[in-house]
Amino acid sequence: MSARSTSATVLFFDVVGYTKLSVNKQIIVKNQFNQLLTDCLNSLGEGERIILDTGDGAAIGFIHHPEDAIVVATQFREAVLSNQHRDYPDLTVRIGIHLGPINIVKDMNGQSNMLGDGINDAQRVMGFASDDQIYISSSYYDFISRLSDEYAAMFEYRGTLKDKHKRDHQVYELIDVGPVEGKSHSSSVASDTDIIKLDPFILDFPKDTPPSIAPKQPAKIAPRNNALDSPTPVKIAELPATQSKQNSKVASHVATATPAPPSVANERQASTEENKLLASAQAKAWAVAEQRALETAKINADHAIQQDAQSKAEAQAEGVKAVALKHKRRKPISWWKVAAGSLLLFSMSLFVIPMLVPMQGYADKIAQIVTEKTKQPIRIGQVSGRLLPTPRLTLRDVVIGETKPLHLDQAQLEFSLGSLFSANKPIHTLNLQGVQINGQALPQIVEWLRQVADNEKYAIAQVELSHGKLEMQNLLLSELTGQINFDQARQFS
Repeated sequence: MSARSTSATVLFFDVVGYTKLSVNKQIIVKNQFNQLLTDCLNSLGEGERIILDTGDGAAIGFIHHPEDAIVVATQFREAVLSNQHRDYPDLTVRIGIHLGPINIVKDMNGQSNMLGDGINDAQRVMGFASDDQIYISSSYYDFISRLSDEYAAMFEYRGTLKDKHKRDHQVYELIDVGPVEGKSHSSSVASDTDIIKLDPFILDFPKDTPPSIAPKQPAKIAPRNNALDSPTPVKIAELPATQSKQNSKVASHVATATPAPPSVANERQASTEENKLLASAQAKAWAVAEQRALETAKINADHAIQQDAQSKAEAQAEGVKAVALKHKRRKPISWWKVAAGSLLLFSMSLFVIPMLVPMQGYADKIAQIVTEKTKQPIRIGQVSGRLLPTPRLTLRDVVIGETKPLHLDQAQLEFSLGSLFSANKPIHTLNLQGVQINGQALPQIVEWLRQVADNEKYAIAQVELSHGKLEMQNLLLSELTGQINFDQARQFS
């Protein structure tokens, strides 16, 4: 089986609630999904891409043009959300996009297939999205945001999220989506016809009246006409409401040239007397306010002096108390507290020491045993261990075989306490989490497992499998669990 490694953009779809539908409804929803996806891909034209049917969705690898992934994703979602989701009421999807490495291989039918971490990371990014949302990884964002400012503005950073395997993923959400057809956002904004527009108006008071004091009598707003065309004298208060400053000056000149009637003079005299009364009242109010401000400042100053004196007295008392405590007789040492503290330190050291002791030596021994038994290379990404409550050795990101037919997110080796003081280290439980198996190499992997278990120093009693995934002939089985037991002869029991 020939294989080649490359970088590709993986677009991962997941139909929400697909497994809970009836069989007839699943057929209808899957036909709708396939037709929409085919239409979106046909709009792109020719291009090298690989399509994997995952049962409740699909994974598409774009080899040449990474931007095609976001084009297909947005077109697909717009088609589903159009007409307020009425056309596809049961078709709800979550979408994830990731740019990463894949391996292109030929299956038993001679068709192109893809494997690798790029597909797994795209699925994990999709897992963070909600219904009808599109999430992308940081690697894809770094690429797409450099193509144009429009692409960069389409996404919003959602932070660093952890998947079920405690791996960190920096993700972005697509936010550049217009309103769904049939929905209107105008309900929260008033239309132009609902706004009442009023013409501004100006009230001109008599010349002797200060600007901040209103006249005793309300001003009269004259009808819109030209006061300068009237042969009779006019009052300043009767100027048009929309008069400009220049017209106000002209009207003031006309009023000065024409003798004012006695009623106007009386009003001005009354207004002047009111101004004097108001000025006198205001001066008295200011005097009272200043007096109150002085009294308040004096009270605050006295209070501050009292607080300062109290603080000094308290500090002096604390100093005397501290000196008295120094001269007190020391209490006898409580030996049971010393013993309890020593026991606590010893217990904590059992947790801390494995973090300080280099674990790579143990991992190298295990890798050497696996290589000798399987005749295959092994790669271990990270090693950690503990002593309590039971000794455990944890291996992360383990790959066995040249073509990576077996990949483990995490392998936990559980030992007994007695193994710490013996030459042999029997493993009573080997917990394999996140196992990814190439179906074509399944018989060979089973034989590897039997050979690894057949070892005197590291004899395995039980193997537990969780969150497994089996890929075989375009068939993907996920969330596999199982258990294998070995007898005294180290054979499958």
